[in-house]
Amino acid sequence: MRRDTEWFYNKGYGIFVHFLEHEMNNKDNPRSLGRCTSWDECLHDFDCDLFARQVKEVGAGYVIFTILQLSKYMIAPNETYNRMTGYKNGEACPSFDFIEVLYEALHKQGIDLMLYFTGDGPANDKIAGDVFGYHGFHPNGTKVTKEFVEKWSMVLREYSLKYGNKIKGWWLDGTPGVIGYDDVELLKIITDAARAGNPDAICACNYWGVLNEFGAERKQVYLGTPCCDYTAGEMVYFEDVPVAPFIGEQRWHILTHMGKSETQYEYSGWGRPGARYTAEYMYDYYKKVHSHGGVISVDVCAYRDGHIDEAQLKAISGMKAAKESEAK
Repeated sequence: MRRDTEWFYNKGYGIFVHFLEHEMNNKDNPRSLGRCTSWDECLHDFDCDLFARQVKEVGAGYVIFTILQLSKYMIAPNETYNRMTGYKNGEACPSFDFIEVLYEALHKQGIDLMLYFTGDGPANDKIAGDVFGYHGFHPNGTKVTKEFVEKWSMVLREYSLKYGNKIKGWWLDGTPGVIGYDDVELLKIITDAARAGNPDAICACNYWGVLNEFGAERKQVYLGTPCCDYTAGEMVYFEDVPVAPFIGEQRWHILTHMGKSETQYEYSGWGRPGARYTAEYMYDYYKKVHSHGGVISVDVCAYRDGHIDEAQLKAISGMKAAKESEAK
């Protein structure tokens, strides 16, 4: 059953944030603002109200926020995770519910919350990796198993049941075929867990990601797996434009970063500061995408204190102007 994505389309565009411990709590990373503390204190430093006001000011209708990525660190308590790994709140999960705080701040501004979760779990952590049974993809062909996916999905299911209708959708990363995910059985396990608390939540699985199996950059948004309601849409550039609102039965959606790469490889700009697009470019791009039924997610550089890079806010404001011009 395909979930309704009309609300998603009506939002027009949203903000994507990578909030990861190795960046936000690393004094050598600019996003940390020079601070390195406990994980609890790091999350407490993020001013959700400030962040929500800035998202509102640039007219974005939703936020996609990371729960984790490869490490042991999660952004909210999870009893299943703690019970399985032996970690206590404050060690890997915080001792307070950051997701609830973020939801309340966004809800006050009329902004929907979506969450990012991964299919490869805390693969870089020795303890959690051993418990769940997966330590990441290696040249020797190590792949996920059904047992791993079922165990890891129990963690996701707890989050979904806890927050229910507060979470409007999920962007599921780390689910490519190259690590063992198929487009029916294993992805159904993880998407069923994501929708456990809200059957209407929309899901996208980043089945191949930005690179195909031959390592070539994808230039066009592509159809997701049968478990998807909208396309993951992870691209290197904001260039592709839909010819129709849907690819198959999935809402056309694109995601890439606004940040400037520090290398010649453009794809390394995720979460980086600076704007590689102008407000004028984003105005025109939004017009082209939205007029054909598509949705745009912009990865931004949000800092530890909750503020978003000013150059990026200025660029995204071009989409706000385009959206407002449509309403006239």
